Amino acid sequence: MYIVLFIHLYSSIRQSAWFNTFVVSIKLLVILIFIFGLCGYMYPPNYHPYIPPNTGDWHYFGVSGIFAAATTVFFSYIGFDAVTTAALEAKNPQRDLPVGIIGSLTISTILYLVFCTIMTGAAKYTDFLHSSVPAVVAVEQVELRTGKDFTWLNVLVCLGAVCGLTSVLLINLLGQSRVFFSMAKDGLLPQVFCKVHPKFKTPYIATLTIGFITAVLAAVLPVDLLGNMTSVGTLLAFFVVHVGVIVMRFTRPDAPRRFKIPGGKYFSLIFPLIGMFISVALIALAEVTTIWRLFVWMGIGWVIYFTYSIRHSKFNKDPVGHFHQVSSDRNDHVQEFEVANHSSK
Repeated sequence: MYIVLFIHLYSSIRQSAWFNTFVVSIKLLVILIFIFGLCGYMYPPNYHPYIPPNTGDWHYFGVSGIFAAATTVFFSYIGFDAVTTAALEAKNPQRDLPVGIIGSLTISTILYLVFCTIMTGAAKYTDFLHSSVPAVVAVEQVELRTGKDFTWLNVLVCLGAVCGLTSVLLINLLGQSRVFFSMAKDGLLPQVFCKVHPKFKTPYIATLTIGFITAVLAAVLPVDLLGNMTSVGTLLAFFVVHVGVIVMRFTRPDAPRRFKIPGGKYFSLIFPLIGMFISVALIALAEVTTIWRLFVWMGIGWVIYFTYSIRHSKFNKDPVGHFHQVSSDRNDHVQEFEVANHSSK
């Protein structure tokens, strides 16, 4: 499956988009079938207590456990951030990106809440403690309680899990390769990463690099470690973005902006300030070992930045001029993308 995804990303953004749409459609269909299939078998006593008391370890249950869990599963929301990395492939990013981010965030949040409500109503929360596939546990508990056969639903749940992992992997590979491409365009990384394939019009060097690194890390590191590092790493990135929005508001107020936070110069700062606080709070609730790994990883990034990136960054040398150059490059890239799409038809 990984090889199939890699081929799609390497050969065409259009094929990747169609493939992702197909996989996500199957995943959403499975989620809806699960919700409507078990909504009539919810057992009210399973909701008591609705928030289990803390066990003494602030990571488990209670209010602190809720926030600790939020840190652990935060990687689930990386896809919304990844939408922005595909801005170069969007014909009208000012309209398409806000609609895509807010729309997908709203739909996914609602489905998350409904799915978890159905799942914890079908089985007691203690039944999920030692299972890596909690949805299957919920189905099994309904079978034990009712005596009915839901094997078909278990099969669909497993299919949905595979589709979910596939879509997340595809989007993350797509997003990170575009991040490398944009960093190379600015000079933060070597120029080889912004090379575009003459036929497929994709950043193939960045895609090959990300594909190789991802395959190696997935092969040698535990899944829970990778998940925790992904979550806190994303939270750190969000924190930096919020800080950047505030700094840019005062240091470069006249720089051209394709996206603006509503509320004017000062009232709009409420949103990044709240985002900074939430990001730091969730990072602080992560495992101590995860936080140390985050600092080590961040230290490696600083070494690369201060030894190479800061001396080659076009933005660092001419911020305003680079904004105009990026805008011009984006328009040229969109035209090439449209030509490629027309030719493929």
